[in-house]
Amino acid sequence: MKPSRTPQRVLLAVGGHIGDAVISTATLSLIKREHPDIEIGVVAASWAAPIFDGHPDVSRVHVLDHWKFDRSSRPLATKIARHRRMLASALPEIRSARYEAAIDLYAYYPNMAWLMWRAGIPVRVGYRSGGYGPLYSHPVEWKTTKDHTAVQQARLAAIVFPSIDPTQANRYVLPPVRRDVVQQTDEMLHSLGLSGGEFAVVHMGVGSALREWPREKWREVARALTSSGVPLVLTGAGPGEIRDAEELAHEFACTNLAGRLSWTSFVHVISKARVVIAPETVAGHVAAAVGTPCVSLYTGMGNVDHWRPLSSDCSLLMNEVPCSPCHRRRGCDTMDCIRGITADKVISAAMREHARSRTTSEGLDLISLHRGTA
Repeated sequence: MKPSRTPQRVLLAVGGHIGDAVISTATLSLIKREHPDIEIGVVAASWAAPIFDGHPDVSRVHVLDHWKFDRSSRPLATKIARHRRMLASALPEIRSARYEAAIDLYAYYPNMAWLMWRAGIPVRVGYRSGGYGPLYSHPVEWKTTKDHTAVQQARLAAIVFPSIDPTQANRYVLPPVRRDVVQQTDEMLHSLGLSGGEFAVVHMGVGSALREWPREKWREVARALTSSGVPLVLTGAGPGEIRDAEELAHEFACTNLAGRLSWTSFVHVISKARVVIAPETVAGHVAAAVGTPCVSLYTGMGNVDHWRPLSSDCSLLMNEVPCSPCHRRRGCDTMDCIRGITADKVISAAMREHARSRTTSEGLDLISLHRGTA
């Protein structure tokens, strides 16, 4: 049963990690395009909150970290205690916003059904698959389809907003990067000799060791691209990613920005690149959001159609194996689906996307020049 009227204040619950938050912006902006006068609040983890900071479609952001998603080095007991403190703070804040409806976009455990119920929001939509189904006023059964996660999330939103077309959740929308961040980042790139935008971004890091591509293959890619005259910029965050980038930069002529970029400066660097090369991580989704071609290396653990970057300018690579998708949370010992991707395939895709992006950019520059002199 659909809600009796269109709510004027709605809360979107965005679970998971930072890539999940980027995906959620497709549904967020679809709702706002159809209903420009409503107020949309977002509840998300601290690591995902910067995505919604300054977003033109978001009225307020509530921050809540769940211990299960906390990738810090804190002890488990500390993570749980921290989650409880943040919950105690977020609940009255959400209650005071007087949301009329809430949509939980995350289909897995842990979801935010309990938070929405405790906050007294009358219309609560979410998937049963994440648990706590009875706490939703409108529980939905998860159905396996080939539709992108953004389209599936938009179907949840259509329960509250029947006028939206879920198939139109076909692009991510990130907030504009502030002018001062653009200026500072451009100055840094210029000082490193990268102002021309010819560079490729290599983002080796991924949140799970199961989704990693072998380091020796990354070295083959770096060797081939730098030998071909393509400047490489390495990005990443966290001690492990910073260490790996330092090792690669030491061996090859790469510019290492791992650990040196804020979220917004990272977005701007991605927007200036000719191509982004990354495993199944947020870098590919950011590239899709800002219109930069990408080469994405995916495992066969899940349905790739659900999680691919939402862009037509993406070369999606996976080593075809008969067991894919396995839907095994812990993968397998060999992980041939990703480790079997050859360096030659990645190099070929990267060079192709780099050349195509350069041709397109030069074409646009010529059009702009012609218009400017007309």
